[in-house]
Amino acid sequence: MSGQFTGRNNRRIARFAAGVAALGAVATAGGLASTALFTDQATVTSGNLSVGNVDISTNAGTPMFLNTSNMAPGDYIAQPVVVTNAGTLDYRYALRTVSADTDATQATLSVKVGGTCTVAGFAGDGTVLYGPGTYASAAGVNVFGSSAQGQQAGDRTLVPAANETLCVMVGIPIGAGNGAQSITIDGADFIFNAEQTKNNP
Repeated sequence: MSGQFTGRNNRRIARFAAGVAALGAVATAGGLASTALFTDQATVTSGNLSVGNVDISTNAGTPMFLNTSNMAPGDYIAQPVVVTNAGTLDYRYALRTVSADTDATQATLSVKVGGTCTVAGFAGDGTVLYGPGTYASAAGVNVFGSSAQGQQAGDRTLVPAANETLCVMVGIPIGAGNGAQSITIDGADFIFNAEQTKNNP
């Protein structure tokens, strides 16, 4: 009898093992099916991003004014300066003068846009932007506009490829006292600062 039971048990164990193996095969097949789903992919390439630039240029040489000697109170010289937007973005610009020479305050500066750029014709036409006022100083003189970011009073604007002519007039005022005698005023730096107007209110 014990041998008979043993045979039956062996057959039951064999059938159980076969069932477990079958379940494993089904589970494995199911696992393979879950990792073999249909997929697809599409790629779109963006266009190039071209960044513009701000480029301010002038036709003024260095020095802007030739050295002038034996000036007397009431003597002035005038020089046209063409300011050009050589970049690809609209910009606003400002002008500032700086000189380490303390005698620079003895001279006066006037700037206008448009019109005749001569000493005699300075007051006859165009639009005066500055002066007569201080020529330059160590702390700097804001001739027009401001280098501070954003729109400031007096800022000038130019679109790409556009230009405008400034007339810059410098001289010794008629009311200069004896303290101006025999001085030599070192050249001042005329600093043109430009910034983009787009996204910069």
